[in-house]
Amino acid sequence: MRAARILQVGALGVAFTLVLAACGASDGARAGSSTGSDVVVFQGDGDDTVIVTIRGDGSGKSSPTAAVPGANQTNPDWSPDGSRIVFVLADGSTDDLWTVGADGADPELLLSCDDPCLFLDDPAWSPDGASVMFARTAVIDDRRVATLESVNVASGEVEVWLTGPPTDFYSGVRYSPDGGQVVFEHVRSAGDELDSEILGVTLSILDLGDPAAGGREITDPALFAATADWGPNGDRIVYSALPKAGAPGADLFTIRPDGTQLLRLTTLTDDGGFANEPAWSADGSSVFFSGRVDGREGVLAKVPAGGGTVVPAFGKEYDVAGRHPRARAS
Repeated sequence: MRAARILQVGALGVAFTLVLAACGASDGARAGSSTGSDVVVFQGDGDDTVIVTIRGDGSGKSSPTAAVPGANQTNPDWSPDGSRIVFVLADGSTDDLWTVGADGADPELLLSCDDPCLFLDDPAWSPDGASVMFARTAVIDDRRVATLESVNVASGEVEVWLTGPPTDFYSGVRYSPDGGQVVFEHVRSAGDELDSEILGVTLSILDLGDPAAGGREITDPALFAATADWGPNGDRIVYSALPKAGAPGADLFTIRPDGTQLLRLTTLTDDGGFANEPAWSADGSSVFFSGRVDGREGVLAKVPAGGGTVVPAFGKEYDVAGRHPRARAS
């Protein structure tokens, strides 16, 4: 979800009691294991953002998108085989989807956001590599129209999976490991204008075998759950959310796809920090994220999959700034 939307989450003051289920790390997620073998792609920090890759030990930092012309590069994701990266190229008015080789070769426009499209958001590569799912927002007949769509990487054919009412929009879509479901943000606002007040955000799951059934909600809208990532085993989903309604910032949580066994991973908001945009390590042992840690804002950090001590994502210092990390095995 875009930063401009996130800034509005402190507007509500609804009382809510958070019940945490006793839960360990997901199957195969060893909280103390290393993520040094990961390669992480993320949205670099700065006024003009670029896509950056880095190894889990902090080595090999580079930008594979240097040959892509102009604008800001955001919201990257790996292809399943790690050979290419999909990302958003934003010029301030529209957002297009591009792909590029992990080595920087062969940048290609995947999908253009042509009128009446306003922007495309949060692309996610399908586990079979055939398509990329994304959220689109358009204005048709003076009404906002929000959809979840996918584009076939080979043919460019677009398929619409879900269409919302004018007061709603979608963001942050991510595939389950088997490709049969997606988790996404269902955002409800007070009106159909783009700057309408956001009333709540719910994580929902859409069964791609029965999209007509719509999304199944698994979180409370007053907690503004966002930027979910499906665990590599498919048994848990990590996301960012307010620890209680009206809280000034977000922490990280995991939950089962059926909405049970809620577990809080971080407590950064207790000390004036926050955690956003989590992503599982390739082996499921840790979670990378961006946030404010130890007074450093916009840094990349990680936490064990079962919760615990937050540490720098790469090396011994909080010296890598960025957003929207995504990890793959090297």
